[in-house]
Amino acid sequence: MTETATERNARKNKEAITKLDEYKEKGFHMLVPAEITIDDIMEGFALTVSEPVYLAPHPKDRDVYAHVKAQYDWEKDDWRPGNATGKQLVRFHKAGYYKLARAANIEWVKPGIIHDTSGKDLRVYADTAALYRTHEGNYYQVPDGKGIDMEAVKLTKPKEYNKIRENIDQLCITGAKLRCIRQVFVLCLPEIVPVDYLKVPFVAVKILPFLDYSDPYTKKLLIQMQVASMAGIYGIGAPVAQPEQISYTAGTVDPAKCVDDPDVIDIPEEGAGKPYRLDKSQTMQQEEDVPFGLENKTPTSAESLRADFEACEAGKQANVLAIMVTAKGQQDFTASWLKGFKKQPATMENIGPANRLKLYDHLVSLPDVEKGKVAA
Repeated sequence: MTETATERNARKNKEAITKLDEYKEKGFHMLVPAEITIDDIMEGFALTVSEPVYLAPHPKDRDVYAHVKAQYDWEKDDWRPGNATGKQLVRFHKAGYYKLARAANIEWVKPGIIHDTSGKDLRVYADTAALYRTHEGNYYQVPDGKGIDMEAVKLTKPKEYNKIRENIDQLCITGAKLRCIRQVFVLCLPEIVPVDYLKVPFVAVKILPFLDYSDPYTKKLLIQMQVASMAGIYGIGAPVAQPEQISYTAGTVDPAKCVDDPDVIDIPEEGAGKPYRLDKSQTMQQEEDVPFGLENKTPTSAESLRADFEACEAGKQANVLAIMVTAKGQQDFTASWLKGFKKQPATMENIGPANRLKLYDHLVSLPDVEKGKVAA
């Protein structure tokens, strides 16, 4: 007897709950938003359980950072002698939060940005909202925002003033998203954890619309969506990269909204300017080893996609860059650029995340070329 779509959905839900119970028995950390009741899922929606997500426990990998700054040597990028006990406390870094948010299938409301030029210096505030599905299939919205007062930055971080001013919109949006993520996981994710806590992976519980994959029309739509998604992310077949939708307005920003929040730190002050490392297998980390110029500027398009790229592991970043190099016709340029590194052989995987990100920004700024051609 052929299994119906409803029966298949019910079976999949039971399998997911069984899988979830197995993870619980192993002691995995459960990322279950408070509004999801896994025992009462609305018809037409399916419970899914993510694959285990591991966060790197060492601050040098930038998934977390040291809670007690005196315990960490930022020059050596390692724990100070006597502090690597497994009991030292860490907080979640931006990349770590983003990994968990993607595992939980969190979506985002279009960010809104207010520019306030009425004071002595620019004041900017960004707000957005995280979206996730409840057991009823509806979206639950968690809003928050982040502001930066450049007058305060000039007094407290004068050396960082120009860099922050140049990237102020992106920094505000990132800060707002991080605060939203913290709120989503407020009941299941401690803000401060010992290093040993990260030896155990995280598992996210998600509620997604159920689709009957045996239906030819559904299959066709899914293929079209996947092709469009690839085009939007990697520029394949898309004449212009789609920018993230942001709403800009002029107005007044309350200075109280621009107070620094140490719980959503982007990078520790002592570590400012250090390369952003994602894994321990990389051999070339120094920024100064870049052989010749790529523009070191933040692209105006697809800020969230750029953040996704940053959070990927080295192998996935290399795969994305290989696709982009072909789509942009930059094969000769990239080959010559890689030959310019001091340490050879230089590949996409071993040049380090900072250099991969520079190449990513360079490629994003270029138009696509016709298939089979190489750009001049």
